[in-house]
Amino acid sequence: MKRILDEEKERFRAVREAFGIGDIDFRRAYVRAYADAPPFEVEYPAGLDVLEVAERLLPVCNDATGLPFILDLIDHDIGVEEGLMRRMSRRFTHAL
Repeated sequence: MKRILDEEKERFRAVREAFGIGDIDFRRAYVRAYADAPPFEVEYPAGLDVLEVAERLLPVCNDATGLPFILDLIDHDIGVEEGLMRRMSRRFTHAL
C-alpha cells in the first residue's frame, strides 16, 4: 500500500512540475444553498474568494436538498436502511 501511495505522490509531483504548479494551499468553508438547507463543506484554493466559489456552486445544487448534485447522488447511494440505526443502538445498549 505504501508503495502505491509513493508512486501516486510521484506522479502528482511530476504533473505539478510539468505545468509549473507549486504547492497549493487550500481553505475550507461551509456553504448553504439556501437558508433552510443543510450546509456542505467545500475545499478551495486559498487564492479564491469564498463567495465566488459559493456563487459558482449554487447553480449546480439540487433545489430539493440544497446539496450539489454530485453530493446528492452519493448521499442517495450510501443511505442507511430505515430503522437500522435504531436496531444497532438497541444491540449495543443491550450488550452493555
